[in-house]
Amino acid sequence: MPPQTYTGLRPARLAKILDFMEIHFYPMAECGYWYNSGAIKLANLAYLESVLYETALAGLPTVIGEFGWYGGGRVPMGSKQLSPPATQQQQAHFLAQVICTSTPLACGWLNWVMYDDPVASDVTRCSGLFTAEGKLKDWGKRFGQISLDYRRNLPPVPLGRIGPRPELPWDACLTSSAAEEKFRLEYLEAFKREHFRT
Repeated sequence: MPPQTYTGLRPARLAKILDFMEIHFYPMAECGYWYNSGAIKLANLAYLESVLYETALAGLPTVIGEFGWYGGGRVPMGSKQLSPPATQQQQAHFLAQVICTSTPLACGWLNWVMYDDPVASDVTRCSGLFTAEGKLKDWGKRFGQISLDYRRNLPPVPLGRIGPRPELPWDACLTSSAAEEKFRLEYLEAFKREHFRT
């Protein structure tokens, strides 16, 4: 993500005064994931892991305190545009991949909305675990099953389960889009090597 999207908070500094860390995640790398490209999906999962990885280095438990994506329709992308349509199955599959990717580094996940909101002006329109009418969506079923699986056998959360990753050059990335892009591409390559290893 470009330097201008950085909030100014460094996990290592914050960890000294907190009990746990929290991030929010939406797949907006590469101008957003619209269920249209495996490469863009991979770039977003790598972006998620890179944020979690840096946060986990601070040594505190990390929660994804807000995440989600849409399924079962189209959502507003701007003032007059709508996203490509996405099925509930696509939403459930992608968000399960988000949890799977983040499991080695996160200890909890909170979906953005409970119910779809048909008048929302963003992904909230179709991001729910339930439809606006209260019917459990595919994503709600999948999230519930993942929750039961984790309750039975919560996986460990050691940083060691992640392979080698490039070190984030904080100062360079804060002042240079080129440095940020270089780091992002290096991280993506490391992520892909592990993702596709046999």
